[in-house]
Amino acid sequence: MCEKSDALWCLRVLLEQFTHHNIEIACSLVECCGRYLFRSPDTHLKTNHLLDQMMRKKVVHNLDTRQITMVENAYYYCNPPDRVAYVKKIRPPLHEYIRKLLIKDLNKNNIEKILRQFRKLPWQDKEVSMYAVKCLCRVWCVKYNNIYCVASLLAGLAQFQETIGILVVDNVLEAVRLGMEVNQPQYNQRRVAEAKLLGELYNYRMVESNIIFNTLYLIISFGTPPEGSSNPIDPPSDTIRIRLVLTILETCGQYFEKGSLKKKCDIFLLFFQKYLFTKIQPLPIDVDYSIQDTLQAIRPNITLHRSVAEVDAAIAEISPQLRHVLGSQEEVEEEEEEDTETEETNCRGEHRGGGRC
Repeated sequence: MCEKSDALWCLRVLLEQFTHHNIEIACSLVECCGRYLFRSPDTHLKTNHLLDQMMRKKVVHNLDTRQITMVENAYYYCNPPDRVAYVKKIRPPLHEYIRKLLIKDLNKNNIEKILRQFRKLPWQDKEVSMYAVKCLCRVWCVKYNNIYCVASLLAGLAQFQETIGILVVDNVLEAVRLGMEVNQPQYNQRRVAEAKLLGELYNYRMVESNIIFNTLYLIISFGTPPEGSSNPIDPPSDTIRIRLVLTILETCGQYFEKGSLKKKCDIFLLFFQKYLFTKIQPLPIDVDYSIQDTLQAIRPNITLHRSVAEVDAAIAEISPQLRHVLGSQEEVEEEEEEDTETEETNCRGEHRGGGRC
């Protein structure tokens, strides 16, 4: 319907007076047919010359941010920058099989089947066992809703390969601490997945409650600056630690509802509220809603304090009882065993490493 030369002529005319609405028209024209003209052998040189001219005019003319973005988008749509071709990593067949089982195949309907396949792996081979541990720890490669399947699989596998369970738990705890030391935004999704796995490991009785509470206190205290100061590993505007705490509480906080575990959780929630006031107020609305939803789920009648002074007063009231409430770990473990016996029929984990209900 239209010759290539006509499109090039229109673009050249628009570039002669590259102002106001001519900029928008030129960008629209380039986005519509510029790539075709740029890739065609007979019009490649002319199109490339006009595109270069358009980029030079972008620098010379005093364009606003919106117009600069339009010009750059149109140019790079026609002539994208050179990129190195993705090279697929070559792995041994057994390593590929382990990744396939965990990342692609694992779901709530085939945990027992995957467990049987994992038990058949040559665990006496150190390279295979270490790679399996590595894959079990890299839960950010698994769908978020399937992380509990990884914990369920690990709980069943640990009954036959005890060292594997110990290594995975140790790696997860180390990863949580390392994430706080590094505190790079590109790792936030990974850190949330690791916190989710830690909570699920408690649900499947791979870790005890003291590890969960130690981790929760570590999250709100590690590198936390004194009031009125700032620390690059936990700046006042950063809310990732709040999300980590909420993720763990959402995952396993429902089981801290009786005995000393309930008291320990209530005490932690007081210190957590104090930690919230170290952040810039008001908190982002999505974080605020997440806090309300999580606390409503695990403590519907909790009192939310409005200032640091109120939190400090509440902590001062219970401080004489802290030593008695926290108690010894042996008492906590006895209560957990009693709770497990009464709740066994409602547990989610149906395999040999069945979890808490």
